[in-house]
Amino acid sequence: MLKNKKVLIGIISLVSIIVLILIVLLIINANKKKDKLAEMKQSIENIFFYLPKNKYDNLNDIPDYCKVSLVFGQDYMKADAYLNDDDYITEEKKKNDHNVIAYKKDTILNNVKSLLGNDVSINFDIDSDMDYPFLVENGCGYNNKNITTLSYNEDKEYIYSLKEDKDETYKLYVKWADESIDGDDVTLQAKALLTKKNEDGSYNVYADYTGKYLAGTVSSDKNIKDEINKLFDLKSRVYIFKLKKNKDAYTWVSYEISDGIYDVERVEFN
Repeated sequence: MLKNKKVLIGIISLVSIIVLILIVLLIINANKKKDKLAEMKQSIENIFFYLPKNKYDNLNDIPDYCKVSLVFGQDYMKADAYLNDDDYITEEKKKNDHNVIAYKKDTILNNVKSLLGNDVSINFDIDSDMDYPFLVENGCGYNNKNITTLSYNEDKEYIYSLKEDKDETYKLYVKWADESIDGDDVTLQAKALLTKKNEDGSYNVYADYTGKYLAGTVSSDKNIKDEINKLFDLKSRVYIFKLKKNKDAYTWVSYEISDGIYDVERVEFN
């Protein structure tokens, strides 16, 4: 009888340990998925407000510079080199305050593909004006904290950002709604407003990056976040992002601005 009791206790203990391990694994897996979604949101925040079109059914159609800014400097990016910021040529072994991260073109492209799909491409060739279009700032770098001015080492094919002060005149505020999940389809929604600091310390608040849609003004930076939060529901456009689950990661497949505030068709009466 005593022996059977010990066996039963042993079985119960073993089952409890297995259940506990499964729970821990499920929690770890759920956290990984959350992290991947958080990474996707951060990458999207780098560029979405500055995309030139209001809708993309194919994210390969976004400018190449935007594709680079989507991933440049993110935590999931592994550096190919560290360049001393005195000459941007001398390579160093570890990251420090006197160098910058550099990436190979393939590193950039492969990370972009991991977010936008394997069919995505980037044209890294020089154009007829002897410029590299993928380096030319078009707005998409403004909200990426890791980008000031992108540059390119043609000999070693390193892409890096010069170490310069970031312009803090403008600041983008983003408010995410809870994600909607339907099988492998994920929908994200965000609202966003851009502030421009004026010389008198006040702020203009815009619903677009061109300054066409003035959402409001804020007298000072005191409680500015609270003031922006009040404007989100009243004055922000709604940004919609469609994603596809891809194993434990996500692929961003489409983008659209749903604008019921500023792009309402105007009817003229005679």
